Amino acid sequence: MKKIIFLLLISIGNILAQEQTCGSQLRLKKFLKSNPEFLEIRNTLDNNIIDFENIKSSNITIPVVVHIVYNNQIENISDNQIFSQIDVLNEDFSRTNNDANNTPLSFLPIVSDMQINFCLAQQNPDGNPTNGIVRKQTNLQSFPLYGDEIHYDTSGGSTAWDTKKYLNIWVCNIDTGILGWAQFPAGGNPATDGVVIDYEKFGTTGTVSHPYDLGRTTTHEVGHWLNLWHIWGDNTCGDDFVNDTPEQEEANYGCKIHPHPSCNNNGDMFMNFMDYTNDACMNSFTQGQKNRVWSAITNYRYELLNSQACNSPINLSSDAGIISILEPNNTNLVCADAIYAKVILKNYGNNILNSVTIKYNINSSSEQTFYWNGYLNPGNTDTIILPVLSSIGNNHILNVRTTLPNGSLDVNPSNNQKSKIFSSFNGKSINIKIRTDNYGNENSWTLTNIDNNYIIDSMNILSNNTTYNLDFCLDYGCYMFVINDSY
Repeated sequence: MKKIIFLLLISIGNILAQEQTCGSQLRLKKFLKSNPEFLEIRNTLDNNIIDFENIKSSNITIPVVVHIVYNNQIENISDNQIFSQIDVLNEDFSRTNNDANNTPLSFLPIVSDMQINFCLAQQNPDGNPTNGIVRKQTNLQSFPLYGDEIHYDTSGGSTAWDTKKYLNIWVCNIDTGILGWAQFPAGGNPATDGVVIDYEKFGTTGTVSHPYDLGRTTTHEVGHWLNLWHIWGDNTCGDDFVNDTPEQEEANYGCKIHPHPSCNNNGDMFMNFMDYTNDACMNSFTQGQKNRVWSAITNYRYELLNSQACNSPINLSSDAGIISILEPNNTNLVCADAIYAKVILKNYGNNILNSVTIKYNINSSSEQTFYWNGYLNPGNTDTIILPVLSSIGNNHILNVRTTLPNGSLDVNPSNNQKSKIFSSFNGKSINIKIRTDNYGNENSWTLTNIDNNYIIDSMNILSNNTTYNLDFCLDYGCYMFVINDSY
């Protein structure tokens, strides 16, 4: 009986996995039913396809603003998770994705680089610096497919930036069964134009869940935002308005093996980003899809071509720098494997400093990055402890520099950097915590190396019922820590 129950659970799990769908076509149908006057515009966009070779623009970088709308801290995904999704979009739309070589040979003649890049916006609609990320906490538990709450501050969501000049992506907890949705060109209210993705399907790290853990849900939905239909045309052997994709009977789920024929074709293009297969089994767009996407950009989303939002704003009053490195120093030597830099940041500019990027390294190691955010008046300073660095040896040079104050160019880079030569113990930081009993004077300890050579001991009489935190910097090797009790 246990085996039967287990198999039933597996079967139910597979069914639920297959019910995970995209809501773009459903929202489009609902909108057009209520707003039939948009049908003519939609029909024009669907049928007025320009060959990419006849389009003057050769590539585009689309500025993205990501709205993180969260009810709890799990849903408040990290910056790194957002960065990973932007990376995936850039790879998938330029055909530099690592799995592009998985495209079957028979489809290689038609697959294509879409010649589209994406950036997190560097300036907001007012021209002020931004990191392209908006975070809003909501009291709503989830957001439904047919609701617009996600798109407005006043209803528990986040209001879009200018949808003609930005790709707005909302990341939130979507009601069960929907991975995400997008608004087709001329397929809804301009205030709701963009893409909505469930927080467990966005990016490649953090909260993502298998099998939608490689960022392809967003690739798929951005395809809809750029006027691509599902490859099966949302009908049995339907039309996706693309001339080089094979006619396909229905959506494919999971991972298929090529050829997987239907509708008298030689094999479904189930690895196309506009199918429903698992993230790991998607890898390509076609030249026909490229023509359709660029036609939508040229005929409808043309203001993206002149958007300046990917460029850092020029702020002549932005100037920040490091004025001093307080630690490490040669007075209090530290262990080389755990070096914490303590620096003083100064706002040299005329405006309030809200953000700055700090780059730092030891010797010739790779630079580490720390993003400082705060509120620093002109002329004021802040003392910062940077995340840990590690090195080997005894003599080092620490380099610390600032860049992008308030997200813009620094007008005086000469005061950005400080360096410091310092010494350290070579070895590994070790912490040992011991606690004495009611007779601390009967306890003692010694630390020796593997050859039983003395290194250090407790020396003083230990107090009763006391916790001692012992920190050592030891060369790499074997040691013995012995606690003695005279009784």
